[in-house]
Amino acid sequence: MPKVALKSLLLATLLATTCQLHAQPSTALGDPGCGEWFVLPNATKKLWLLGFLSGMNVAADRQGPKPRDSLAMLPSASQAFLWVDNHCRANPKSTVETAAVALFDDLGRKNKR
Repeated sequence: MPKVALKSLLLATLLATTCQLHAQPSTALGDPGCGEWFVLPNATKKLWLLGFLSGMNVAADRQGPKPRDSLAMLPSASQAFLWVDNHCRANPKSTVETAAVALFDDLGRKNKR
């Protein structure tokens, strides 16, 4: 098999594998469930949330041609905690990750205006 064909086959295989990986749900280490959020809301869970949101913000800023600091739309960390409180009350079987992603998406929509 010519080298060009072999390289093309290898590239196609890598691309197919990468696409399959992105189709699967992501893993968030330490993600507390909504039920756990209310049982004992403590600094560890709040710090997890702030770290997760900060990581999403940095990743989003690095993906686009123009940085969009979506977290700048959040008046305070307390607002993030309130968002999770409300989400988890309405969706007790959900996770804090799901609440954080919804919050980040909402902030991103507001930041586009």
